[in-house]
Amino acid sequence: MKRNMEIFEKIIGLSSKKGMEVFDRGKKTPLRAYFRNKIFCCHFAYENTEDIPKIFSIDYRNLGAVNYKVEIIDNTHSIYTPTIVLGRILNTGEKMKIVIYHGGNKGEYSVGDILIVKGELIENNLGKFLNAKNVEKLKD
Repeated sequence: MKRNMEIFEKIIGLSSKKGMEVFDRGKKTPLRAYFRNKIFCCHFAYENTEDIPKIFSIDYRNLGAVNYKVEIIDNTHSIYTPTIVLGRILNTGEKMKIVIYHGGNKGEYSVGDILIVKGELIENNLGKFLNAKNVEKLKD
């Protein structure tokens, strides 16, 4: 995973250069780069299954709709699908994993980003997480 994050940082460096940026629906896509008249779309996979976050279960409870303002405190799993980031809910200080299924958000979130996250609070025998339906970045 460390090597994937190092590669990700290099991709960010390329995709941020003028002429190499790719926009989709008006939003810059950090895991895509335009080079020699082609768009390169980068994907990452876990090398070891034990690195995959163990937060999903077929036995779960939907605790209802939530609307949280969060600060990203760990983006280690933000380059995979689904995107998973660890956030700190600003009004309570509680740490919570945020799961974003929309693939267009991969690689978009950095430590320190402030987000408004609307979704569902899910609880299972492994803990709680926020199933994000809508994410708005306020600060990066």
